[in-house]
Amino acid sequence: MDFLSIATLAYQIAQPLIGKAVEKGVEKAGEDFWSVIKSYFITDDEKQIIEKVESKELQPVEEQNFIKLLADKIEKNQHLASLVNSKAKNVQVIQNAEKIYNIESITTANFS
Repeated sequence: MDFLSIATLAYQIAQPLIGKAVEKGVEKAGEDFWSVIKSYFITDDEKQIIEKVESKELQPVEEQNFIKLLADKIEKNQHLASLVNSKAKNVQVIQNAEKIYNIESITTANFS
């Protein structure tokens, strides 16, 4: 997977979890995941970008620029790439488990 795809995936996973109260497992995984990503944004300009992402005030062009910046950071830092891949997998597993749980709950409720 190329770095832009990895960054896009990372953003897609983190974006709905930022500032949103969700189930405890996803919330914790999302917070950890986002903490890893934003820890690599260290300049004042980068911190302003992170603040804008967290406030969900990004315009579509700014969102794409953030993803490109994240891809650049992932490409230049193997440690970040490994962490993002690892966290992305963990979050996806939790989200899939919750989807299964919700579907089973709905099915059980309908047939009880």
